[in-house]
Amino acid sequence: MAGRLKASLNFQVELCKADVVIVSVQTPIYKNKRPNLSFLKKALEDVGRSCHDGMLIVVSSTIPPGTMANLVKLRLETLTDLRVESDFYLAYVPERIVPGKALQKFVESSRLVGGIEPNSTKIAAKLFRTICKTVIETDAITAEIAKLAENTLRDVNIAFANQLALICEQREVDATEVVELTL
Repeated sequence: MAGRLKASLNFQVELCKADVVIVSVQTPIYKNKRPNLSFLKKALEDVGRSCHDGMLIVVSSTIPPGTMANLVKLRLETLTDLRVESDFYLAYVPERIVPGKALQKFVESSRLVGGIEPNSTKIAAKLFRTICKTVIETDAITAEIAKLAENTLRDVNIAFANQLALICEQREVDATEVVELTL
């Protein structure tokens, strides 16, 4: 092992030494169906205290479109007095995890890399190409919307499969056979 990946309980010390920080926090939904970004804001405060010239900061949490530009960039620039693209780099690289196959899917699935600006995209893409087989470069807002579209499509497919299973059960039809006949 090269010793470049580290776990620590004293993350603030390690953040100061890091060249790359990947922020991956939960984004729960409030009762009013709005996203709770408090975990992201807290993580940005922690990262902002340690941000330095040349650092690449990647957000991978599911976030609403516009969050990178309207929250992440502004908050980090305010906290640090550093500027994206000239002092540090910022990208959105949405997670695509499949339970039970996380590492395999991380390497094999295509990876969207959406920088807040072109240099951020290129630097983040270069990093992810060292691990992932396929990296697709885009901008942050496009990556944010693509992630939400992917989640929505998955949810629609699950709902459709559940509804189809109910219909088949009511009619005493083998749902597996129906699915095979439609492919």
